[in-house]
Amino acid sequence: MYFQDPLFYNILPELIKGIGSSPEISLHVTKLWHYIGEELAKKDNKELDLSEPINNLIKNAFRKDLEDGFNMLIDNSLLAAMTLLHATQKEDIKAKYVPILVEEFKNTGNVSTERREWIQSGLLACLQTLLHGYQVRDNGKIIDEIYNLVF
Repeated sequence: MYFQDPLFYNILPELIKGIGSSPEISLHVTKLWHYIGEELAKKDNKELDLSEPINNLIKNAFRKDLEDGFNMLIDNSLLAAMTLLHATQKEDIKAKYVPILVEEFKNTGNVSTERREWIQSGLLACLQTLLHGYQVRDNGKIIDEIYNLVF
């Protein structure tokens, strides 16, 4: 229903900006992106470039302004990114994010232990989604790199 209304596409830039709002607002906006991703997965969305919201959602998980214990924003951000990665029908976007997510996983070393666990869990879920649905299975180098990161 929403995707048939041209107004929906006009508010997407505002929803992208909302990801970086205060943590309390961002928490709700990231939930909305998750629901958008679920609905987009049911539609033909080949013309829709989801790179910007995916980038912002991943970046949102690394926010410096989160208080300890506010891990639901990390979880919601990466869940929404995972849902959009699953929903996109653009194979080039899926291919682009495998090395980006691997690099982000490597960058979690300087994050506090509690937050690192939440971030790493979400990044691995995103990677699993991409490796399951994208033709990178024949690229043993990426799979070996992910294995070495985790183990």
